[in-house]
Amino acid sequence: ENIPIEEVFENLRCSKEGLSSDGAKERLEIFGQNKLEEKK
Repeated sequence: ENIPIEEVFENLRCSKEGLSSDGAKERLEIFGQNKLEEKK
């Protein structure tokens, strides 16, 4: 299924320019760092 790019941006609450600094900080607080745990 193909979704129009405008709909993708709307669903992700972003734009083709990316996230604002405030938006990035907000998502970092909500979701945490985009980081995988290392195996020991």
